[in-house]
Amino acid sequence: MTFQSPTPNPESIRAQGVEKLAPLVANGVVLYLAAQDAHWNVKGPNFGPLHALFGEVYSTTHGIVDRLAERVVTLGGAPSGLSVVGSRPALEGQAAASQDGLALCASLAALLTAYVAMLDEAYRAIEGIRLTADANALQDAVETLEKLGWQLAAHLA
Repeated sequence: MTFQSPTPNPESIRAQGVEKLAPLVANGVVLYLAAQDAHWNVKGPNFGPLHALFGEVYSTTHGIVDRLAERVVTLGGAPSGLSVVGSRPALEGQAAASQDGLALCASLAALLTAYVAMLDEAYRAIEGIRLTADANALQDAVETLEKLGWQLAAHLA
C-alpha cells in the first residue's frame, strides 16, 4: 500500500518540505542526547539549577524533534534519528568529557545556538514555499529554544 499524504499541497512542495525538515530531526537528536548526557553528568556547585535546566532542554528538544519527525512522515518522507549513528550530522554532540556544570552549560549552549540557526534557516525556506503549518511550528520551536539558550547563557555570564 502506498502512503497518500493528507496534505493538499502538491508532491513537489511536500518534497521540498521533507528536504528542509528531515535534517532537523537528526540534528535535534544530537542536541537532545547532549542535553540528556549533561543532565546525567553535571556536578559542582551549580548542580541543582543546571540539572533542571539541562533536563528542560532535553525534554523540550525531544518534543520539537518528535513533532518535526511526525510532520516529515505526514508530508510523505521518512525521518531518521538513527542517522546520527555512524554518520556526521551538522551538529556534533560530545559525550560529557567534563562533569563541570559550567563547561557542560557552555557546550550545550553552543549546540543549542547552532540548532536554532538551522531551525531559523529552515523556517525561512519553508515559509517561502508556503507550508504554513510547518513554518508556524518552526517559528514556535525557534522562540522556545531561544529562551532556553538565554537561560543557559545567563549561567555563563
